[in-house]
Amino acid sequence: MAAVGWRPGLLLDLALVAAGAAALQGLVAHGVNDLTDWRSGTDPLSPGLLSGGSRVIPRRLLSEGEVSGAVWLGLAVGLASAALLYVRHGPPVLLVALVGVWSTVSYTVLPLRLAYRPFVGELAAGWPAVVAIIAGTVAVLAGWPGPAVWAAATVQATISVAWVMQHHLPDIAADLAASPVKLTTPAYFALRWGPAAARLVPAGYHLAAALESAALALFLHPVFAASALLAVAGVREAWRTDVTSVPDITRRQLRMIGLCGLSALVLAAAFLTGSLGG
Repeated sequence: MAAVGWRPGLLLDLALVAAGAAALQGLVAHGVNDLTDWRSGTDPLSPGLLSGGSRVIPRRLLSEGEVSGAVWLGLAVGLASAALLYVRHGPPVLLVALVGVWSTVSYTVLPLRLAYRPFVGELAAGWPAVVAIIAGTVAVLAGWPGPAVWAAATVQATISVAWVMQHHLPDIAADLAASPVKLTTPAYFALRWGPAAARLVPAGYHLAAALESAALALFLHPVFAASALLAVAGVREAWRTDVTSVPDITRRQLRMIGLCGLSALVLAAAFLTGSLGG
């Protein structure tokens, strides 16, 4: 893998990566999620501060038709960005684009609607999307990623899934009342073992990230020890969550996002300085 550094066209590549990711994950993914969850009835009932969709439909900022238009616009921008990057960098971009489109559409669009099924949504759609974005960005900026980049991508994907599961906690009652029922993994745990059990889902994914990072610190590079410690801090936040308090859930989710960001910064710094390698 080539080193990251200034080269002609670097700014164009960065702009295309940012535009594609923002279009697919920002407009398309959130747009179809807003439409699906609004029509199923979960968003109108959600008490969440950060969850429950973007709120543009219930607040009448945008109509359903306008949200649909934004989705199609985002898809066009995302595919156009991918096409230009494919011309510039070849097949790796195509693979990343396919994973991105799959994750975006399969999460909430029929017939799959993976977000409405426990475990499947985050593992078959959310987790691959984060891995693809990280590995794809490196492929564009520095060449095909090596083992260290793939390892870092999987760690970050697992931590990201953990805080997304925390994000679902305020919506459990609304999700279970939706038609069809949105049986997210936290909703499944709450339904089967009681509301307090839902916090075990973000705690479990943080624990998985901590164990993975600890193994990587031992066998690949010590920098992953930092990610392990940050993931353990995420376990603590999840475990101490008061699932009956939306403000407490939200406050701890924001802390988890911060921990995820710190892990990303540490790993990116190790990569950019050359200590982590490819």
